[in-house]
Amino acid sequence: ISDPLKRIYVEECTTKDIVNYLIVWVKMFFKHPGVYIEAALNHFYGWFDIGLNNTIRYVGDLDIFYPPRWGDKTESVYTWFAHLSANPLTGWLENIGIYVWRMVILIIRLFKTKKNDKILIFMFPLVMSLLVCMASPACLEHPRYAFPIVFTIPFLTGILLRCNNKIQAKS
Repeated sequence: ISDPLKRIYVEECTTKDIVNYLIVWVKMFFKHPGVYIEAALNHFYGWFDIGLNNTIRYVGDLDIFYPPRWGDKTESVYTWFAHLSANPLTGWLENIGIYVWRMVILIIRLFKTKKNDKILIFMFPLVMSLLVCMASPACLEHPRYAFPIVFTIPFLTGILLRCNNKIQAKS
């Protein structure tokens, strides 16, 4: 069970209990909407924050295996990657916020060029992926959910810009 809410869920609750909870939840939304908006922003800001170090690899401390060593016996490959992600010049390569903003800028650019409306259809799956990420229970330390965006945006940017140039050349 990875989601902390699952640990405290009471399985013996009835449908009436759930309905009563949802009624209170909705009433509190209208009573304190700012708290709900703040909670939502705190929940998904990590998908857009270019200053957040949300590295795309996982390093765990388990006693069952040890990280591989590279060079000096005291320094691991993971340490080298940590230095790369902390470096401002190379860290942007694995920052989720950078890729999300690249996607947003690409969509805006395609909207501005009226002849590219048909090309926008290629962005739909990535936008849907981002919306699923924003609705997911975790962002921080779980950037794997953004892999479709991270791995697709560089290629899609080149393809869409090339299509854009061909469309403009025909005009």
